Amino acid sequence: MDVELKRGEVTLRDAQGRQDRVATVPQRAAAPPAAQRQTALNLHAADLADGHGNVALPASPAQKYPRTLWEPAWQWVFPATSLDREQATGRRPRHPLYESLVQTATRLAVPLSGIAKPVSCHTLRHTFATHLRESGYDIRMIQELLRHRHVSTTMISTHVLNRVGRGGQKPAK
Repeated sequence: MDVELKRGEVTLRDAQGRQDRVATVPQRAAAPPAAQRQTALNLHAADLADGHGNVALPASPAQKYPRTLWEPAWQWVFPATSLDREQATGRRPRHPLYESLVQTATRLAVPLSGIAKPVSCHTLRHTFATHLRESGYDIRMIQELLRHRHVSTTMISTHVLNRVGRGGQKPAK
């Protein structure tokens, strides 16, 4: 439901600040997410064949739309490797990967990439914002993309305040 590669958007639910965020995906980078989505759908098809295939959803949408639990559009793009068991219903839903696995993968990948600075998943968000700013995007557009309430937060994320001396002359003392 949250992956729209044709529009180049991925919605991240309940992100930092308990807000939904929208991330952009350039068309040239859409192949890996599309391949991962297909992998998840193949796993879903195998789960359905085994009599499972439902996804764990919050109670509200699960009660309002009970069939959505099995629909491919609601399946996780990064599903867990094993099924869970709900004691109350006896269902065997598949949850998403724990975010700590993504954080661990990022931490392990940094030294392999040759980056000597500390990097976390949140660093990627700052880097994305900074690259948008360097590419000429308006600070208000970046604020909207990052869903910041205040432009000052966006300015911190894009390091606008730390740009003295880059691409221009330093002020005279």
